[in-house]
Amino acid sequence: MRKVRICLMLCACFFTFLAGCGSKQTEADVEVVPATICIYSYNDEFTDRLEYVFNAHPDLRDKVELVTLSPEEYKNTIDTCLYGENEEQNKEETTQESGDKPKPKYPDVFIADYSYISEYLDSEKILTLEEIGFNEDDLSQMYPFTTESVKDSEGKVRAITWKLDPVAFVYRKSMASEYLGMEERKDVQSFVKDEHTLDDTLIAMKKKSGKDIRVLDSAYDYAQDKTANTVFGFYADCDWLTKTLTNDKRLSAGDKWGVCDGPYEHEITSGEWLFVTKECQNIELAHDMLKALCCEENILKTIQENESDFVNSKKVMSNAFHSGKGKLDVLGGEDYIEVYDK
Repeated sequence: MRKVRICLMLCACFFTFLAGCGSKQTEADVEVVPATICIYSYNDEFTDRLEYVFNAHPDLRDKVELVTLSPEEYKNTIDTCLYGENEEQNKEETTQESGDKPKPKYPDVFIADYSYISEYLDSEKILTLEEIGFNEDDLSQMYPFTTESVKDSEGKVRAITWKLDPVAFVYRKSMASEYLGMEERKDVQSFVKDEHTLDDTLIAMKKKSGKDIRVLDSAYDYAQDKTANTVFGFYADCDWLTKTLTNDKRLSAGDKWGVCDGPYEHEITSGEWLFVTKECQNIELAHDMLKALCCEENILKTIQENESDFVNSKKVMSNAFHSGKGKLDVLGGEDYIEVYDK
């Protein structure tokens, strides 16, 4: 009887030991989801646009750690975080060393400029939008370019943006009126519809005016040109038209301008896309933040009205056009959205 009692006591101790081991392992395996996400950026514009999200969703304000770096150091920092030799160390906030500022946290989300987004599309370090929680309905109002241009080799969308920056042909109405006898966009378009037609138009304008009337490749060239008064037109992105030409009296020089398709197809030459890294510790929060900025109609509508961003919503931009939100004084009251929307 005593042997049986001792045996039972030993068995109870053994099972208690196993239970204790199991309890400790469970505690160790519990995943703690951070309450914040770290977003990398390289300009103040993105910071300003986040304010629209925070105003609509105050609960998100304290859940974002925004790291803003200079454009010169930005891409190298991102690549070091993603692919550097000390990757594990980069994922944690490090202490100050040798008087230098501490290294920022490993990014959960980062912005990439259009010029190098292709470098990340097939990266194993980047999540697809599907993995983050986006579906077809979320992307249904986005312009096709903004989803097609960020697909990986398997056709999965890897990034998202709240805006795009299309390009159109900007022309001087006074020259069109004086030398072509018309200034409305549909009429001017017939004189610049392709390269051959444009060349013939410039020859005719030079002959009639006695001046070396020219067409430049870009708005940047126009802004730098000291003889800009002989420029008939140039290509400009939507941001330049609404934020630079509209507000810079030196550039507009009191002239009224027009916009049309010009001789070339529309292009997208710039833009910013948001990527979510595979190491993101709070994917649900990253999803909520990006969805608010890039998909919520009310937020995009407010951004368009206040900032003149060409937002990534066909519905919002269509409503803006039909309600006259795109009319600009520098265009003589014409609405730029009709042309850039193509």
